[in-house]
Amino acid sequence: MLAAGTGPQPRTKEPAAADLTSLWNINKGKHVPHPTIHAACLASSVRALSGTCSRPAAFVGNRKKTSPHEPVLSGIKARFEALARYVAALNEKAALGLSAAAQSRQPVKQLEELLPLPEAGTLLHFEAGDGGFLEAFHAARPGWELSAIESGDAFMRLLKKGFLRSAYNADYHDADIASRFDIIAVTKPLDEMVKPLNAVRWLSRRLADNGTLFLWQPTPLIGAGLSLCGLPIRIANLTALCKAAGLSVGTITMEGNAICLCARNASQH
Repeated sequence: MLAAGTGPQPRTKEPAAADLTSLWNINKGKHVPHPTIHAACLASSVRALSGTCSRPAAFVGNRKKTSPHEPVLSGIKARFEALARYVAALNEKAALGLSAAAQSRQPVKQLEELLPLPEAGTLLHFEAGDGGFLEAFHAARPGWELSAIESGDAFMRLLKKGFLRSAYNADYHDADIASRFDIIAVTKPLDEMVKPLNAVRWLSRRLADNGTLFLWQPTPLIGAGLSLCGLPIRIANLTALCKAAGLSVGTITMEGNAICLCARNASQH
């Protein structure tokens, strides 16, 4: 005879073997009673959000136990991932900007070391690109009159440089430049030009008496690194170009990944 309220009670369904295994792994070997399955799933979701857990969520009766907090955690995770991508993009952009500025300062620094520059003079930058070199030079020697010639689309960015005296958007042989300059700087590799000797001759005719042609010639990139193969040939070729144009070759140095050459116009026009 059973007392009231003490009859057979419905048995609580035990988790399947797979459930116990998952809960055992999640909780580091401590058996978790059935009522705490929800808490274990939530803990698993939090660890998955931080990237420290890659195991599947627990299952109950062959059905995945979904935490009501899972959509919220997923949304937070997605927002953090988007923020991380945004910060990484900003850092990459800043690094590229710093790298471009540093590259523009390198030839200016080398030019100052090779030549005794006065406080005032005239300079033409041949194929000036976006004007990074000119901007760095202007910061170092604000008393100089600076001009540029650029045949490509980068000329539009040159127009924003308020310190330029003149700028020409044309191929060098079509540019109407009557002025003569104390320094003509070339930072674009002459190897990329179809007829570099013609260009060097054109430049030599626009140098003032005792003016200097300054060549900053970066080493070409091959694959993932810098190629130093053929370096003596490149130096000999640059020297021959300057001499064929009637210039007197002076200093030749290597600075980082670039060949630096100064050739003087010793002829009298």
